[in-house]
Amino acid sequence: MDRRIVDIHTLKTAGGTELVQLMNKALDTDKISIQKAYQTVSYMRAAVRFRAGDVANVPFVIRRKGRPKREKPIYDSRLGELPPQYMWFSKLSHLIFLIEASVCLTGKAAMFIERSGRSVVNLIWMNPLSVTPIYHRTTGQLVHYNRKVNGKDVTLAIEDVVFIAPLDVFDEQHGTVPDAQAALINATIIHNLNEFLSGDLKGGLLKNMLLLVGPQTPVNERSVLKTFMDENFKGARSKKKYAVMRADKVDPVMIGNGLADLHDAAIESEQRRAIAASLRIPHSVLTSDAANYAVSQQDKLNMTTGTTIPQCQNHAAELVFQLFSTIGLHFEFQYKLIESLQTAELEQAKAVGEVVEKGILTPNEGREIIGKEPIAGGDVLREKQTLALSTGKTLGFDTLKLVRAWEKNAYDYGRDFIQSTEGIPDRIVKTIQTRLDNGEPLAAAFSPPWVDNYPITNGVA
Repeated sequence: MDRRIVDIHTLKTAGGTELVQLMNKALDTDKISIQKAYQTVSYMRAAVRFRAGDVANVPFVIRRKGRPKREKPIYDSRLGELPPQYMWFSKLSHLIFLIEASVCLTGKAAMFIERSGRSVVNLIWMNPLSVTPIYHRTTGQLVHYNRKVNGKDVTLAIEDVVFIAPLDVFDEQHGTVPDAQAALINATIIHNLNEFLSGDLKGGLLKNMLLLVGPQTPVNERSVLKTFMDENFKGARSKKKYAVMRADKVDPVMIGNGLADLHDAAIESEQRRAIAASLRIPHSVLTSDAANYAVSQQDKLNMTTGTTIPQCQNHAAELVFQLFSTIGLHFEFQYKLIESLQTAELEQAKAVGEVVEKGILTPNEGREIIGKEPIAGGDVLREKQTLALSTGKTLGFDTLKLVRAWEKNAYDYGRDFIQSTEGIPDRIVKTIQTRLDNGEPLAAAFSPPWVDNYPITNGVA
């Protein structure tokens, strides 16, 4: 409603009390709460649940504390095999979803640790708004937690609660400003647009109207006119309200903008983008409207590295510190199994491989870039490997190409891969195959010299 359309004081002076009430109701622009935004604004709800789901879908394992990673974990979320004494592990994926959604909406998450003796038997979700950490007045140390239950305060011991609240820039103890707070004003606009649309539909798509009638019109006739309008121009579920005032003639005056003027798709689109940005989610990931496949993949990777993994790291650190380390276990997310990261790593490996093949980097320098351990014989540039023989002469390019194709297949499919050796001299095939059968590293097996004093004729084997 545009405040400039009607002077409220003038209308009240003229006796338009009903109209004033109507206008005041229309001008009510109170902000909605984060909870209501999550419950009523579909885009806000979808964005929060998408982010929480992305975190909850990251695979994780639980190991015995101090055991090497090569040892089989006692629980792998991908397999779902539950040890009898840890049946509560089955709830962890859903609890991680709730943790992320709660941190996003309220800035904190809380769970109660149910024990039987020294053993944990259950992890129970608690409404984060009902749990408050209590700190010592002088030392600032955490003393216990207070929980509101049926209007009463219940004290919970530190060791009985997992409380996750990422630190905020302006807070020294626990974060207080959730990401959703930054998106609230945008969610409020969408909510109000939806309320406006709903009100317009209920009101029969008619604007608020002021009826001006002759100054000598009796009160009873004005009442009849108002009743007629209220009864015959109404929406499906509620009546439209009209105000009748004295004037020189009957003249309807429309108040406010209509649906076509206010419910603009561009307005809602801008607010949605702002919500996505506040929640650190690329808008294209939520709406699938990326310009092309490459942009879509990059946006997914940005979501993974900029939001999902940092959130996982924070949650894992708190879960280990407050829960798993106390029962002799270790919890960790398996980031390398995230699809977007795997795709990016394969692309990186392919690019590094091309540079190594051109002799710009040694194999071990390339492996260092992609986070792999060095290999024997990998410190020589590929160009020197492919051209230098014990005779100091060069091998034919076509032959080298076939040898490198064999080497690539051995890396991709294993040293036992059956490779066609047509076009490769028998003595080179025999040397490489012998090295492979003897278990030599692949890089060494395919590195020259393959045969001592191998004869070269015009640079062709």
